[in-house]
Amino acid sequence: MKSRPTDRLGMTLLCLILLFVSVACGDRGGEREVQDVDESSAADVISATGPVGLALVPDEPTVKSDIKAVVSGEVGSKEISFRWRVEGKEVAGVGGDTLESSNFTRGQSVAVTSIVGSEVLTARTSVVNSAPEVQSISLSPDGIYAGVDVTVEVVGYDADGDDIGYNSTWFVNGNEQVTVLSNRLEGLQFARGDEISVEVVPYDAEGDGELYAPLPVTVPNGPPSFVSLPSLSFTAEMYTYQAEAIDPDGDELTYSLNAGPDGMSISQDGLVTWKIGRTGVGTHEVELIATDSEGAEAFQRYELAIEIR
Repeated sequence: MKSRPTDRLGMTLLCLILLFVSVACGDRGGEREVQDVDESSAADVISATGPVGLALVPDEPTVKSDIKAVVSGEVGSKEISFRWRVEGKEVAGVGGDTLESSNFTRGQSVAVTSIVGSEVLTARTSVVNSAPEVQSISLSPDGIYAGVDVTVEVVGYDADGDDIGYNSTWFVNGNEQVTVLSNRLEGLQFARGDEISVEVVPYDAEGDGELYAPLPVTVPNGPPSFVSLPSLSFTAEMYTYQAEAIDPDGDELTYSLNAGPDGMSISQDGLVTWKIGRTGVGTHEVELIATDSEGAEAFQRYELAIEIR
């Protein structure tokens, strides 16, 4: 059976219509819609239609570091530009991907708009507080031994210029100590050979900084010290003076005479005696020494004036 000319014409028209629809659908699928981003409603990371994103690093910036804009995704050879704003005002002279910390302070809002080819991306963040930090500490006095109060002196820094306070916790042989003042450890709380240490936490009005914990210090032997005063005025032919010294570690002490007039002597327990006589007239320098079991010494020096009436 032969087809009529009108049938062939209808089929041809139908094929052309189907072909047109197919081509039209293919073109629509290859299009990529690009929309400008409304900066007032942009989130921390905003991506235009397409596989490109923008983020600010670090997530919570402080004045101690620069802020960097990072473009991710299929960038290829697209031209990229940046525009930075602080508190809504454009930062003049900055067109790269990094905003230096000198351009912002704590609490300010920072935004960057990046044009990647034909796409516009915006990211925002806020500058947070910089925690204070301890730079160094020192213990005073220089000679630490049992019975002497120890004070910690701290040098700190706050990048925002805030006032800094310090909380100190003391330890003796690893055991936390209760102190009246945070920055002072009383000398009665440790003994020779103990290890003392202190942990310091700086803080500002916004919160705490990182804990600073230097190595412990071993308490050395403490030297003895004289607590008695010599007799300088007397009326007798025999001079006597009971010298007395104490040792912070409780060591037994021995006494010796390092200087004095002829005939003067001192006993092991510190009794000074001297039979004066007529040859003893004049001024005499006297020096006593108290020595502990570790060899630490204390000295007492004085002048003794003798005249006969």
